[in-house]
Amino acid sequence: MITESEQSVFEEWGDFQESSAADSPPKGDSVPEAYKVIDPRGDLVVTVGPDGDDEVSRQIRLCSRTLSRVSSVFEAMLYGGYKENKSDQSDDWSIRLAHDFPDTFDLFAQITHGLTSCVPQELSLDGIYQLTECG
Repeated sequence: MITESEQSVFEEWGDFQESSAADSPPKGDSVPEAYKVIDPRGDLVVTVGPDGDDEVSRQIRLCSRTLSRVSSVFEAMLYGGYKENKSDQSDDWSIRLAHDFPDTFDLFAQITHGLTSCVPQELSLDGIYQLTECG
């Protein structure tokens, strides 16, 4: 059950207006349905889903440090010697996870960012397996 204070935070995040280019959705003036803000102060946009399929893909703004704290895979990917490392010359930081399921990664991001009231009470065995593959 979501408390009133949690609900107000979710509503505030849903209505969050970005104030700089780094915090803005990557395309156009309006926020597309496939763009979700998990952390309004997040420094990373993760595009989840297959390349070239914008109907299936989802972009999620979140905190890179939170991901790296909970997952050694993301620690290595984001802060190790991989191509996903943030370039010092760029304000925007984005990575693509072409082989992950957008809904599953969205759930993983909510859990890692402490939004556990958004987590369903029950998950299928397949859903649990997909969730373990995220991190």
